[in-house]
Amino acid sequence: MSEVCARSKILEAAGEVFAEKGFKAATIREICTNAGVNLASVNYYYGDKEQLYLEAVKLSHPGRLGEGETALPEDIPVAEKLRVFVRGLLDRLAKDNDSSWQVRLFRREIIQPTPFCRETLEEFFRSRFSVLEKLVEEILPPGSPAWQRRQICFSIIGQCVYFRAAKNVVSMVIGDDEYDSHYNTENLTEHILRFSLCSLGLQKPFSLEDRPLEDRFDAEIGA
Repeated sequence: MSEVCARSKILEAAGEVFAEKGFKAATIREICTNAGVNLASVNYYYGDKEQLYLEAVKLSHPGRLGEGETALPEDIPVAEKLRVFVRGLLDRLAKDNDSSWQVRLFRREIIQPTPFCRETLEEFFRSRFSVLEKLVEEILPPGSPAWQRRQICFSIIGQCVYFRAAKNVVSMVIGDDEYDSHYNTENLTEHILRFSLCSLGLQKPFSLEDRPLEDRFDAEIGA
């Protein structure tokens, strides 16, 4: 077996085991057995278990930032900038719903972080968060405290994450037909955008005028 082939087999086997069991529960013996190499191979090619884990996490990194995740166009209205960001995040989260070991490992590292991958995760999240924070700073009055700006950012992100992460729960509560009709990326983008803009005072609140005519009539007569 060539050196390149052996390294690749070890890394692929390690990714699967780490994604399934986490760093602590994974064993070098199981990884080597699955890779079809001897126990000394991990130390020879990667040095130790920690370095092998770090290489697996690097390989699982989602990589290139998508539209709205690096920078937003300067020549469009602030509401449109927020729409681009929200749609980009929803698209990213939808892609992260697959079952590959790369996605499962990166998700595990987010939920149960290990100390030797902190720098990788910080780069991944800070680069995206700074885009939204800059956008929210455009909206808020000058001199607004940083903590308030960041709370608003997390509120916007939280909506996106919930609708993607809790897809099965939402569908269970409202039914598949309603979910399929009203919870696609485009509909969720518009809902999160409007909800956020209303809370920031940039759009009129949800009101009777936004409801279908029959609903407005029922509300007005107290039905």
